[in-house]
Amino acid sequence: MSWFNKLETDESLLTRTFYLVCVLGFLIRLWHLDAPIADRQSWNQVSTATVIRHFVEDGITPFHPQWDVLKGAETGPRIEAEEAPLFHVAAAILVRLFGWPLEPMARLLSVAGSLVGAVFLFRLTRRAAGGAAALFASCFYLLAPFSWYYGRAIMSDAWMLTAIIAAVERFDYWIRDESVGALCASAMFIALAGLLKPFALHVGFTLALWQLYRQGVRSLFDRRLAAVAFLAVLAPLAWVWYAARIGSLGNVTDAGGSVLTAQHIWGPLNLLWSPKFWFKLQARTFDQAATPIVTALAMWAVAAKDTRRQTMLPLFWLAGFLLYVMIVRDGNQMHDYYQLPVIPALAMLGGMGLGHLAQKISPKWVYLILGAFALMCALYVRQAFVLDLSSEVAGKLVRAVSRHDDLIAVLDPGVTRKNQVLYAAHRRGWHLRNLGENTVNQYRHYGARWLVACLEEKQKAEHPEWVKDLEQLPRVSMIQGPYGLRGGQHFIAVYDLKYRD
Repeated sequence: MSWFNKLETDESLLTRTFYLVCVLGFLIRLWHLDAPIADRQSWNQVSTATVIRHFVEDGITPFHPQWDVLKGAETGPRIEAEEAPLFHVAAAILVRLFGWPLEPMARLLSVAGSLVGAVFLFRLTRRAAGGAAALFASCFYLLAPFSWYYGRAIMSDAWMLTAIIAAVERFDYWIRDESVGALCASAMFIALAGLLKPFALHVGFTLALWQLYRQGVRSLFDRRLAAVAFLAVLAPLAWVWYAARIGSLGNVTDAGGSVLTAQHIWGPLNLLWSPKFWFKLQARTFDQAATPIVTALAMWAVAAKDTRRQTMLPLFWLAGFLLYVMIVRDGNQMHDYYQLPVIPALAMLGGMGLGHLAQKISPKWVYLILGAFALMCALYVRQAFVLDLSSEVAGKLVRAVSRHDDLIAVLDPGVTRKNQVLYAAHRRGWHLRNLGENTVNQYRHYGARWLVACLEEKQKAEHPEWVKDLEQLPRVSMIQGPYGLRGGQHFIAVYDLKYRD
């Protein structure tokens, strides 16, 4: 009997091996644990960290999360809410309790979310396809490039993904055992996922398909399902309504506007028949998110006669994901972390595929597949950890010459770094993508005390008029060096905007 076959009969061996997989998933997420927020998707991470820092320093006020990026002539505080700040509150409490720096503590909270998600996925897959498939699925889930990186990022997505997996696992248990407790737990996890990220509510479509497949059309009219569905979406929708009233949902809508008209989420309908849109989505989903190895194993699971019936739930999961992509078009086009909900379904299918292959091929080939998968994941994910420290350096430079209540204007054309300087400076202010004829006077009038320029050499060459305008201002500090991605040269300087006062 091969080692993989023993997993089906030896409970102790299966449990110990699963723990080892979780330990591996934990250890790989410790890389860059205390690094500055200057890696992939730093804009989103800084937004989250800013809210957490205000909770730590100013008191935990969940209904009034603060941002430091100001809009127009308003000098703050700027109240801005996207998802419900459950992750932010939990991180702030941990920082206050243990006194750790914010960044590593928030990352550890995300790591914990990843591990809890692996437990629920293991239980779900084991119930559907056995111990070996469950072990492989959890391995694929924890090591997949997107899950690896975002499972330790300062974002609420790791816990959102865990809530989705738990909702599916508990709903599957309800269908199999008619456990009302499991149904209520599934509703609770759906609500939690929707509060953490409203678009996570698409999991309801997956659960409806699973209910329909297992128990027929008439079961969909069960009053218990209707009541639970209502309770599951009530809190997330209420939060979205509230967040749109107090702010712009993170620059998605105008203040007081409707989320239904938020083009930065939905996008134009013509994206649905754009080959470029679907090519980008398939590349992220079937290649970058979990590697082609998992995709190939998932296809094997669907094609193999022995596992075809087992694959119905993850296939419905993929159908729910497809519906979500078709609705939230622009969000999925712009950001790769919008595709995170596909990873559990792919991991589950891949685990089933490798579990089936393990019964037919030599164990050495299984080890080879797992080794190739781990190596490919490491190669894929390494790009996400590359740091761009230019904004970090600029923030520290202006912080050294300013007071805590000073407002700053940041000239940083990099659209993905527009709040990093403010976060590193621990100041409030504005982000500028360019300098116009009256820009300096305008922000001086708004109350900006300092102007920080963070420019690549290429940007200086392309905009000599900016350099000329900056030369007219008193410069109080300046530094130049290889602070950008892979040593890219940056010119960083701080200018006094109140020299006339």
